[in-house]
Amino acid sequence: MVFVNMKTITCAEFNVLKDGSGEYIILDVRNPGEFKRGHMEDAVLIPLHVLPLRYVEKFPDKEQHIVCCCATGGRASLATTFLISQGYTNVSVLEGGYKGYCEQQI
Repeated sequence: MVFVNMKTITCAEFNVLKDGSGEYIILDVRNPGEFKRGHMEDAVLIPLHVLPLRYVEKFPDKEQHIVCCCATGGRASLATTFLISQGYTNVSVLEGGYKGYCEQQI
């Protein structure tokens, strides 16, 4: 898979986004066990291997802001690349993933 030019969002920028009036969806592409051990508030879990089967039903608006998250950023980058290839225009990767987000909250 070739990575496209994707947007990233830092944990600090995400905190501003979630505390503001911006609308977004946080898409967690980790596996269910990882998600159970901890996840971001209001995150939608769709494991990466299931995303190609579920993205249309979960995200019908291709212009909505979707922030992809995984443990550290690798799977989220793949999810972002996939969504962009499907015509989504406002998708970004959370830099550092869930681990980086948790470290910023300390």
